[in-house]
Amino acid sequence: MKIRWDNLPDDTLIGVTREALDNLLTDETSPKPSEHPDTNTAELRRAQRTLAALATGLARKYPTYKNGNKPNASQLAKLATEHLRDATSDRTPHGFSETSARQTITEALKACPDLTGI
Repeated sequence: MKIRWDNLPDDTLIGVTREALDNLLTDETSPKPSEHPDTNTAELRRAQRTLAALATGLARKYPTYKNGNKPNASQLAKLATEHLRDATSDRTPHGFSETSARQTITEALKACPDLTGI
């Protein structure tokens, strides 16, 4: 029998089995699947390809951003973090350090090896 919570008197006692409580807790704490499970993967892939293409384009055009025959992730990370810095404090936003930018660029280049040939 189901009754809405707001229709119960204030002094009502409710019995819940341990199994029902465990199921409720499991349902509430388990990750919810995305409506479109491929959306996050597709968006990540698109962002990685865009970043790899930008890195490769800069490396082809400007020797500073080139290391041998591939983009120089360290120099590109410096460029990116310069544009992320706050004008008043000279700090980057939380999570946007030069190291994290370099790692992100490196991962994008690894994910798209077809774009990295200079």
